[in-house]
Amino acid sequence: MEPKTSKSSRTRLKILTAARTTFSEKGFADTTIEAIANLAGVNRAHPYAFFTDKEDLYNATMAGCLQVYKGVLEACPIDEQDSPVTKVRKIVESILKMGTEHRECTDLFRWDTASGNLAFADAYRSGGNFAFSSLVDAIDEGVQREIFRADLDVVDAAMTVIMICFQYFLRREVIESLREQTLEEYFAQPGIKEQI
Repeated sequence: MEPKTSKSSRTRLKILTAARTTFSEKGFADTTIEAIANLAGVNRAHPYAFFTDKEDLYNATMAGCLQVYKGVLEACPIDEQDSPVTKVRKIVESILKMGTEHRECTDLFRWDTASGNLAFADAYRSGGNFAFSSLVDAIDEGVQREIFRADLDVVDAAMTVIMICFQYFLRREVIESLREQTLEEYFAQPGIKEQI
């Protein structure tokens, strides 16, 4: 017979995995604990053994995604001998890799941002800012070495790069659909003009 803690850990992980999938597909408002339990293959009461309510489960899911993202960004292969331009490129590549390899987390963050909850933004500011601080350092080094303009605001430049990357993820469905059709076809779809 396996230890209870091992089975309990696996059940919790199944619930978190199902929550990530469900929250990323439906957002917070349209997700139910019952839907998460069904996807996890557990009784409807099981999530409450680990989480006090839907918001607690959502926050744990967001925290897990932030850990995934932080791991990808911290694995960014920056070498001290790299030029500032190469460092910036590698950081951007890591951000894009993070978003494309972990689409459920990216979709979850998109829902969070769109709903105005800003749990992702708050968590990013309080600990997931490795990419931002690395960009600031790389851009500052480029300014000091006169590779970038001397009047460049380093913090604004780093924030702009980060926002461009995240904007890509926020509007990814538009970008992906444009690859498959012309602009005229895209804007001819019902409801598209109203979204703009």
